[in-house]
Amino acid sequence: AVSPYVNSGVGVDSWLSRAEEIPSVRWFFDDPEDFRAFAEENGKKLMVSVSHGATGAIAALPGIALQLTLSLLTCFFLLLEGDRLRKWSSERIPLDPETQSDLSRKLNDIAYSSFLSMFFAALAQSGVVFLGFLVLKVPFAMLALGLAFLFAWIPIFGVTPVWAAAVVGLFLSGRSGAAFAMIGFGLVAGVVDNIVRPWVIRGRSDLHPLVSLVAIFGAIELFGILGVLVGPI
Repeated sequence: AVSPYVNSGVGVDSWLSRAEEIPSVRWFFDDPEDFRAFAEENGKKLMVSVSHGATGAIAALPGIALQLTLSLLTCFFLLLEGDRLRKWSSERIPLDPETQSDLSRKLNDIAYSSFLSMFFAALAQSGVVFLGFLVLKVPFAMLALGLAFLFAWIPIFGVTPVWAAAVVGLFLSGRSGAAFAMIGFGLVAGVVDNIVRPWVIRGRSDLHPLVSLVAIFGAIELFGILGVLVGPI
């Protein structure tokens, strides 16, 4: 029996036929059968990887939810009773008041500069991705802007998932030149992050940018999402 999805244009054969018409596919595969064999072999590997990744992501959701909850509670209590916590801890730390004041000021500067560096880096990266969507006339530019700004706060991923999705969509629609141009915008976004983040940190504290970067990644491994701010401190 023939699958109804083939006639409706959403079957695997239909997608492979469309992909064969993409100019970039013709550059690499002279024979359509070679492309189909390549697509089937790597498609199976991709599905296995995606299923494993999805399973791992679902398994990690409770931990991520717990980290977000603890982070929000920490921020809430620091904003609500930050002065009370500072006074309580200062009475129990075996340091003279002058040293405590100097240490508190430095930690405050580092935390504030770390937050600002991530904010402006996320703003710059999402702006570059948004510009790429507008210039290349990729749909859902405003959605891409919001997602890129959110993803930019996660150092491990950054804005890569956003512009990579656009690259895949452009290749599938036959716009190979625009896809390569979007890759260029993605690389520029990565470079902008490495420029803006150290520049902001250097402007507000004497913490070396390399030390701050290593501290952020190490603290994320130890403390989760809260490590973005805890690491540099």
